[in-house]
Amino acid sequence: MTISRKARMLHIIEQLENYTGQMSEDVKTNLLQAKEKLETLQEEDVEQLTDKVVSRPATELAINLQTPENLLHSCYDELERLAQSNTAPSHLQEAVQEMRYYFSIEEQDGFFP
Repeated sequence: MTISRKARMLHIIEQLENYTGQMSEDVKTNLLQAKEKLETLQEEDVEQLTDKVVSRPATELAINLQTPENLLHSCYDELERLAQSNTAPSHLQEAVQEMRYYFSIEEQDGFFP
């Protein structure tokens, strides 16, 4: 049985919520918005928003930065920095690792971008 994208993103967000005291206001806001949007969308709607299938020419496409997936992805850089610190809890590191898997972020030269 596969876990839906909606469930995966909600799980990541819920893990990260335990560490909001260490995050900037922008990241907290993006996580909250992503969670609220995910909770209001049906699983089919989330799958459609995240499937990367388009039927229009590239010149007509616009990137919606306010989708739950894009909001979550926009938090990655700061969360990665937090997870890299020596005092980062292992659960935060695990949540960031799940983000890497979800977004297919690959290691480059021993470091994650």
